[in-house]
Amino acid sequence: MASKLIHGDALALMPQMPARTFDAVITDPPYCSGGLSKRANHRGNSKYVAAQYTEFDDGATRDQMQHFFWTREWLSEARRLTKKRGYPIAFSDWRQLPLLMRAASFTGWTLQGVFTWAKCSGRPFLGQFRRDTEFALVATNGTPLPFMQSPVRKSPSAFLAEPMPPAQKLHCTSKPVKLMQHLMEVLPPNASILDPFCGSGTTLVAAERLGHNSTGIECVEDIFKLAQSRLAEESNQLL
Repeated sequence: MASKLIHGDALALMPQMPARTFDAVITDPPYCSGGLSKRANHRGNSKYVAAQYTEFDDGATRDQMQHFFWTREWLSEARRLTKKRGYPIAFSDWRQLPLLMRAASFTGWTLQGVFTWAKCSGRPFLGQFRRDTEFALVATNGTPLPFMQSPVRKSPSAFLAEPMPPAQKLHCTSKPVKLMQHLMEVLPPNASILDPFCGSGTTLVAAERLGHNSTGIECVEDIFKLAQSRLAEESNQLL
């Protein structure tokens, strides 16, 4: 197994990678959620950028039209890089899930469903449901193998309730390692995984623990350095 971390812009780096390299693209891209315009997203950005974490760049505050075209672009490149019948698994909140699904369909992915993560925490809204879930779009690059021919002999749930351990929250939108490991249960052994928006490196940590190969791209220098340190520590623990 091997983990590779690259500092740079995913849309500039992905076209340089050879086609059909990865079994899956598993990622948590910027949601650009909370408004129809850049101004509205700037007002709502505090929900996603807490004071104790490094801030996102302006790419997290696109308006809806800009965000659709940006999402379409990275999903198109991700499909080129994914092997036949490979997966994209991409997180979203409820506001942007329809946009993500449209962009995936537009770029040729075959939609397979939506995974739900219950965070076991969330802001209460009296008289309303607690907003304590996020979602991941699941698709494939073409039609999956019939289940009797699949090399993966598991069928994991499309729902997981998993709290975010405070010690793992190194980034304002961090995901639990156990969550990312659960998503990887649909992959064959020794799979190759790309995370083009890898943040603090949780996808790569999960892949390393499961014996998969992984490549992560992160554009924000401070977060990239954080991911570097985390992966180095993880590698030392696995020795």
